[in-house]
Amino acid sequence: LLAITVPAGMINLSASSFKGAASLSTVTFAANPAIVSIGASAFESCTSLGAVAIPSKVITIGTSAFQSCSSPSFAVTLLADSALTAIGVSAFQSTGLITFAVPETVVTVLASAFASCSNLVSVTFNCESAVTVATNAFDDSPGVISVFLPSSASYTGNKFRQPLVCCPSGKYSVTGDSRSLCGDCPVGMYNPGHGALEC
Repeated sequence: LLAITVPAGMINLSASSFKGAASLSTVTFAANPAIVSIGASAFESCTSLGAVAIPSKVITIGTSAFQSCSSPSFAVTLLADSALTAIGVSAFQSTGLITFAVPETVVTVLASAFASCSNLVSVTFNCESAVTVATNAFDDSPGVISVFLPSSASYTGNKFRQPLVCCPSGKYSVTGDSRSLCGDCPVGMYNPGHGALEC
């Protein structure tokens, strides 16, 4: 099994659906997918799996859903309108992930979600996030030195926590927040909102 396309009408991808499919390298979702959950161990140990784009209606990524997807080309992207609320226990443990952007909609990142990821260097959060992150979410992922989190988020783990604030109105940065310096808009330009990437 080298590639699969998840049908548009599927709502829940069952637990262990493709667990251990070592040759599976490509997962795509049909147009206008209805899927709202990726079940426990659905793609666990799919060691050849590359980039996966999670559909916007997915609310939960289950326990060990992608655990041990160890290919160096493994990556996960979520759309700007993602409805994701929960990243399950060990969901991405021991994967080839290098970076991961957690959507603002996520409220829980559970135990060991990003643990033992030897290539992982960055997990980013939204500057307005109210997420609760498990204390051991990043354990044994040596490339994750610090985690930028807003004051509304909860995390007491062993990675250095750095403050994260949105750039205020009249300022901007390449990330829209304090991960990069929030500078003043050029003369004659302005933005009325906050978290701006440009003026």
